[in-house]
Amino acid sequence: MASEIGGIIDQALVEQAVEQTRINGTAESEFDPDMFIKLLSAQLQNQNPFDTVETEQIVQQQAIIAQVEQSAKQVATIEEQTETLNALSDSIGSELASINQSITEIRDFIISNPEEDGGAS
Repeated sequence: MASEIGGIIDQALVEQAVEQTRINGTAESEFDPDMFIKLLSAQLQNQNPFDTVETEQIVQQQAIIAQVEQSAKQVATIEEQTETLNALSDSIGSELASINQSITEIRDFIISNPEEDGGAS
């Protein structure tokens, strides 16, 4: 995991981040920018002085984190919209069932009570 982040990282911080993800669950977890800062700080403090992390690498990591955060927000928005559409669909289904019931009752009433012409023609 440390090689993915681009340097030596305090193992306790990595374990804390992993444990927090387990606690929250992948579907329910939210992006934690503070955790990124903690991991970045640990990475910079513990890096090999002869093989330092390039600025481009740090910027790239920040860009990836920003993309992940944006994706998480989009997923949350889509989930909210899906819930709204499901509720609307249920409401429309109930209304259609009510309309169908009313039409059936009117049809049954007309069939059981035919109008008598009464010789008006």
